Parts: sequence; structure tokens; C-alpha cells
Amino acid sequence: MELCITKGQEGFVYGWQSRTINSVNMLDSLFIQLSDPPTLVQLDGLPLNVVPLAKNSVATTCNLPDDSLLEILRSQPDVLPNFAMTDFASQGKTRVNNVVDLRYTRTHQGYYTSLSHGTSTAGTLILGGFHPSKITGGASGALHQEFRELELLDEITTLHYENKLPRKIAMADHRNTLIALFRERKGSAYMLSKMHKAIHWNKHNPYLESKELTGQEVEWRIVESVSAKKIQPAPEGSMNDNKCHLPIKGSALKEQDQSARGLKRVGPTNANLPNACFKRFKSSHNAVSDANDTHFSPCVLVPIGTQWQNNSCVYDAICMVPFNIWHEDLAEMTLAWNEIDNNILNTLTTAFALHEDIHTGSASYSLEQICDNLRRRLARINSDEFPLGEYASVHTIMDRLLVSWEPVMKSIHCCHANHTVNGNKQFSSSCEIVTVESSTQTGYSIQEYMDDFSVSLSDTCPQCGNTLIHSFSFTCHPPLLCIELWHGPRLFEPVLHIDADGICQQYKLHGIIYFSGEHFTSRIITSNGMVWFHDGIFTGSLLAYESLNILSIPVQASTLAVYVQDV
Repeated sequence: MELCITKGQEGFVYGWQSRTINSVNMLDSLFIQLSDPPTLVQLDGLPLNVVPLAKNSVATTCNLPDDSLLEILRSQPDVLPNFAMTDFASQGKTRVNNVVDLRYTRTHQGYYTSLSHGTSTAGTLILGGFHPSKITGGASGALHQEFRELELLDEITTLHYENKLPRKIAMADHRNTLIALFRERKGSAYMLSKMHKAIHWNKHNPYLESKELTGQEVEWRIVESVSAKKIQPAPEGSMNDNKCHLPIKGSALKEQDQSARGLKRVGPTNANLPNACFKRFKSSHNAVSDANDTHFSPCVLVPIGTQWQNNSCVYDAICMVPFNIWHEDLAEMTLAWNEIDNNILNTLTTAFALHEDIHTGSASYSLEQICDNLRRRLARINSDEFPLGEYASVHTIMDRLLVSWEPVMKSIHCCHANHTVNGNKQFSSSCEIVTVESSTQTGYSIQEYMDDFSVSLSDTCPQCGNTLIHSFSFTCHPPLLCIELWHGPRLFEPVLHIDADGICQQYKLHGIIYFSGEHFTSRIITSNGMVWFHDGIFTGSLLAYESLNILSIPVQASTLAVYVQDV
């Protein structure tokens, strides 16, 4: 009897059997009512299409901090909550109501897989919009080649079935060899009459010939990693000025960059991908007029990001957010950031300008190279805080990047009656505002915290007996503020009003960095209010457009908010 309970079958909880052990309810069996099974299932004593699932035991070995091992045996039915699934897992399903989120789908094949399972357009709901370029930019050369080969293989199969295929070709035991021998017999110009004109080949769009497609056997070999001796680190003092010393095209560092892209979880990419994506988006989007209009304007600069490589996520976020802020007003941001007079930030700004030259054809530096250059420089400064190839703290990096030449904040010990205790003021020159965890309560707003930036102390005022507080205030208005978030705020205000010595200045939200599951991601808010999401692993050099509603930006797992002075 076919029970229709193979992996991926959907259903609803119909009931369960449990027992109590040590005052804890333990699940024994789960009864599932199958959803639209391919055949009807009727078991004795159970309703139609209801099947039982027994517990399955899985042993897990846990490594504890003291290096001891702990064996855990977990028993439960093999089911998962079906709140969502990937496009791959959805294959073979038919859905009357098909709700899809296409923002993180990488190719048009994913679009097709997700949308083709719906039975009607009325029952299809697309969340968050989609990238038109993925379905209007034409198929890749590799996909063209795949369709061509499938057409040839279909013809070969037909001839073989009709006993019209020469024995030499029929005896070929590899796909590439089979196609090569068939084309050798028919001639390189041979074209199937039924082949669609979109995949025809000619001298302008030739059939891709390579060693693998000429009938030759592929030579198998072990691919070794690039020797560390080939990569010469820059001298210790080579980046201590305001010039960005980046590797020229074809240098050892670029070899390393390409090698790093072969790491697990990272697909093959093109080193010039940020440039290509930037130009393509810039010319293909139409206007954005309101929150209900998902068209983009040709003059809108779509943000670009960096491709993850070798635990680079924190550096991806730190380079990607400032770059897209800087890119919206190159001259103004360069002048403003130079006022901070931070050597590392000045070098980064210079590197951004060199990357911008890509679009005029006069340079070839990708954001990934700039990101890696920053990473290596910080590792040379302090290899303990910034170990090369390992995780690093976003706050530690920002503290190095945003130290100003002049004090940004001051603090004193006082009470609520304004009695100052130990009148010595303390000053901080960092544009990264480090909030105090104990004073930050869940559900606060960033503006409320900036208006009352203080933390209670355990001491009391010797004059009035009230509890002392450590009170912080701004002494100047830096061009940008990075606000550290210990707990997620209630929401992200689009605008902050910062008072410094009686002068109020407006700051606008332009970036947020998140940390969850040992991985950093980020969001960019452009000057016209468009919200874009970046994850170096899943979106790569692209960013996914989300909305025009800043107040709807997720706050969970946020760790840093970047505000820029509105001038």
C-alpha cells in the first residue's frame, strides 16, 4: 500500500498520542491528515488520508567548553512546520494559493520554479517585489549552451531509437563525446530545423567549443590552493598616508581574491560584477513616486554590495554601508569625512574614489578588493583584535574607523538636582556612540535615548543624597554617527535631532548593520527613502529592494545604526 508520506509531503496535525514521564508530557505518535495526496490512503481504524508517524531517535554528540563530550539522544517524529519552503523544495507541488517572496531568488530559474506552481494568477501573491533585470536581461551564455545541447541530445536519441545513428556515435559513453562526434559527422554548421531561433548559433554567437566539448577526455587533476608565498603582504607603513595602495590588475592579491571565491557556500563570481550590476540597474529601472509604486527611475542610483568570502561579512557591511552613503554625494561626503581627519577613513574614501573610476573605464578595483585591503591593514595594526580570515567585532572596527581629531561627546557625574560631583569632564572623540547596556531598555527609541543619554550609578550625591548619574552630551556635530544598539529599539526614526551646546542639527538614517547566527547583514536607506537589503552570501554584489517605508525596517538583531548629518 502506498502511504504517501515520503519526504516533502504536506499535511495537517490531526491528533497525537502522548504519555507523562517525570511530570513532563512526551509525544509518542503524531497523526497527520495528508494534504492532497497523489492517491487516497485508508488505514484500519483511521479516517481517510490520516497516517501515523512514530518517533525517530537521533543521537548527537556535543562538544562542551571544557572539551568533554556529551551524548544526547533526541526522539521525535520527522516533521517540520510548513510556514515556508525554498523554490527547490517546492518542486512537484501544485498550489491554489501561491504566496512567493522573490527578493532573494538569484536567477530567473528560481522565479519560474516559484511561480509555476500556482494554478492561476488570481491565486498568486508576490511579496516585496522583484528584480526586473533577472527576467528581462536575456539568458546567459551557459544557459544558451545547455538548451542547444539538449536539442542535439533529443535529435541523437530520436535517431538512435529509429536505428539511424552510426554505431561509432551510439557507442560513445560520455555526453560531451556523444555531441562532439555527432557534430563532427553532421558538420559544425548543422542546425536542427525545429530549434528555436533564440538559441541558433552563428559567427556572431558561436557554438561554444572547448576541450570538454571536442570529444577529448577531460584530464583529471588535483587543484592546489594558491601558495601563501605568492601573496606578498604590503609593507607595514604602506598605508599610513591618505593614499589607497591597491593591487594592480593581475597582481597576486587579485589571484588570492579569485581563489577565495571558491570557498564553500560561495558560488563563482566575476571580479567586475559590482561594476556590471551597477550599470545595468542604473539604466533599467523606472521612477519611484510613492510607497505603492514599485518602479524605479533611471536617475536613481541603486546601491551595490560585496560578495562574501572567507568570513568577510563584518567587513562587507562596514565597507558597503559607507560606500553607498558616500556615493550619493561624492564631493560633499569626501569633504565632510576629511574633517574627521581619521587616516583609515581617509584611505577608505580615497579607495572609494578609485572604485568609482571603474565606471569611466580608468581603473579596475572592486569593492571586494577595497574591503580586503581594509581587512589586511587592520590586521597589521592589531592582529589580536582583527585576526585575518577570522571573525571580528563591528564595534571594534568602527571605533578605529571613526575616531575624530576633536571631541565628539563629553560626560560628567551629577545628580538630578544638577549637583556636579568630581567636576572633571571626560571626553570621547569617537563618532561611534557606545550606548550603555544597563541603561538601555527594550522598547526605547533612539531619539529618546539621545535626549536622555545617561546611566545610573551606585553612588549618591554628597549634597542632596540623590542617586548619581553618568550624563553624556554632544560637544559638536560630526558628519556621521554610528549608534551602537545593545537591544533592538522600538523602531528606527528616519530623522534624529542632536543638540550640541545649544545648537540642534538633523541627522538622517542611512544604514543599519545586523548580527544573527554568527553572520552580519545590512540594510541601506537611500536619500529618497528606498530600503535595500544586503547579505554577502545570498545577495552577493547585488542588493534586494524591500520598500519605501523606513518605519517598517526590522529592528530584531540590529547592532549598529548609521545616521548622516543633513546639510
